Amino acid sequence: MPTLLPGPDIPVEEAMAWKRIVATLLIPCFLTLCAGCGLPESIRERLATLRNQGRSGGHTLDYRQDEAMETAFFRFEVHSARLAKDYGDYIPDGENRLFLILDATVTNTFEDSGEIPMFGSDFELTWDALGDTSVLAESNFADSQFPDEYSLFRNESRSGDLVFVVPADVSEFVVVFKEIWDDDFEGDTHRLHLSVEAPA
Repeated sequence: MPTLLPGPDIPVEEAMAWKRIVATLLIPCFLTLCAGCGLPESIRERLATLRNQGRSGGHTLDYRQDEAMETAFFRFEVHSARLAKDYGDYIPDGENRLFLILDATVTNTFEDSGEIPMFGSDFELTWDALGDTSVLAESNFADSQFPDEYSLFRNESRSGDLVFVVPADVSEFVVVFKEIWDDDFEGDTHRLHLSVEAPA
C-alpha cells in the first residue's frame, strides 16, 4: 500500500504541505470515530477547531433592535423599521398584508477577502406563526431598495431598504442570517429581533 507521506528526498516545504493535507483528511474521520467515546471535552473542542479552521459554527446569536448584527462577513444595522400599507406606488399582494420596511446598512468587515458578494436572499424574516420557516425580502422593484445582487469591498458600506410582505396582525419579527462559507461550512446563525407598530 503506497504511503501518503513523502520520503526523505522530498523538500521540507512539500513534506509539511503533505502533512497538513493528511491531517485535514484524518481529523473528520477521528472526530466521527470518537463521537461516542469518552474523549475529554477539551480535546474534542480542539479537534473541532482544527476541522473548522478557527471558524465559529453552530451558535445562535440574538440581537436587540438597537444593536448591530456582527457576522463573520459583515455588520448589519437597522436604523428604522416600519409597517406600511404601500411602498411608493406599490401595495402588497393578498388581503390583510402590509409591507415591513427596514432602513438598513450593511458594512463589509471580512478580513480574509477584499470583496464579498451580497444577495437579496441573504436575509430571512420569520415570526411566531411561521415556526421553523421564513420568508425572503421582496425582489428589487424600487430605487430605494437594496439590489438583488451586489458586492461590497472591505470596509465599504451600502444602505437601503429591505422590504418584506407580512400579515397585518403581526408586530414582532426576527431577521435571520445564516453564515454559509464557500466550502459549505455552516457558521453561526444571527437573529435580530424587531418590534414594529402597526400603521395608523
